[in-house]
Amino acid sequence: MPQFSYELISSEGRRLKGKTFAEDRHSCLMLLSENDASILSISEIKQNKQGNFFDKYIGVDPDATLLFFSQLKFLLKSGLPLFQSLDMVLGQTEDKRLAIVLEHIRQALVNGLSLSEAMGHHHIIFDDLIVSMILVGEGSGNLDLAFDNIVNVLEEKRALRKKIKKLTNYMLSMIVLGLGVMTGVLLFVFPKFSAIFLKVGATLPASTQVMITVSDFILANKVAFPTGIVCVILAIFIFYKSDFGRRVIDRAKLNIPFVKHIVINSSLAEFTQTLSSLMASGMPIMQALLLTRNSVKNSTLKPLLSKVIEKVREGDRLSDAMAPYDYFPKLMIQLTAAGENSGQLDTMISNVHGYLKEKVDESIDKFTAILQPLMLVVLGSIVLIMALSIFLPMFSLSSTGHG
Repeated sequence: MPQFSYELISSEGRRLKGKTFAEDRHSCLMLLSENDASILSISEIKQNKQGNFFDKYIGVDPDATLLFFSQLKFLLKSGLPLFQSLDMVLGQTEDKRLAIVLEHIRQALVNGLSLSEAMGHHHIIFDDLIVSMILVGEGSGNLDLAFDNIVNVLEEKRALRKKIKKLTNYMLSMIVLGLGVMTGVLLFVFPKFSAIFLKVGATLPASTQVMITVSDFILANKVAFPTGIVCVILAIFIFYKSDFGRRVIDRAKLNIPFVKHIVINSSLAEFTQTLSSLMASGMPIMQALLLTRNSVKNSTLKPLLSKVIEKVREGDRLSDAMAPYDYFPKLMIQLTAAGENSGQLDTMISNVHGYLKEKVDESIDKFTAILQPLMLVVLGSIVLIMALSIFLPMFSLSSTGHG
């Protein structure tokens, strides 16, 4: 998200300068106009959006980034200056890629840049949300609180990522096991039995004929077959990484039972956590909503949030803007309305986040409970079909006296 510098005269007549993030120049103008200020100038700050090689192509382990912010938060809360704290963390950083990035940030601070500006040059590692939180912390003088919020956000993302990864690894391991068993039987077992069946002229069941045909095809294409598999996997990977593929997959996720609830609730949990943290730090609601929307990864839900934000920009309350859409739970809308009525929207949004977090854990547990026996049934069915394809012709031969 672009960063803008501005100069304005507040409603009290004070001349103010500052920086903020906004979607575009018009959005920045709308944000600054909310406080009845007279805007003198707005200009976009040009940043190095290409990043360096390590940012763009290698990146940094998210766990290393979390550890960095945790250490920096602790040192700042202990009363150490920012530059000294950064030096100490840099000396203890084991991740070589992160150490290179931190050295660049350290040099930028020496050259007079603020921490938010320095991190903004490494936008793939430190995204707009992190940079904005630090920017707000610098403006309010509560940089340690900003790091506190960042650590909370990153820790929760890490916890959810671990749960999803555990579930995905289980699915992949079962799929690989199933394919491995099938491939092994087709390559090493069926060729031997098919020779026997053909020699005696046995009448083969349909399943056995299919297995022998597949086995013969694989053996006749020992180079082309694995090459084709590699090409298919590569094509799937490229499709997954493309914008079009991402949209298709994100839309598909919302049509799969249980997966739909995990995706929606996890996206909304991330949305509410980020929104409450930004608002609690003093950021205006419109700017907080824009930044929070960009933290949502699902390409189907993001346009929906854009519609909600547009309604808020036009003057609707947040709860009223969410009400027409089924994706937002009724309890979420009711609690948001209560927070708006009491003037404690950030606190109530935080409570909504706690509720959604529990729903995510519940959805993952339910999906796992269903998936595990289902995968075992599928794997067992594959083994049973292949076993019957081998043994049925043998039983047929023994009953007719061949052998």
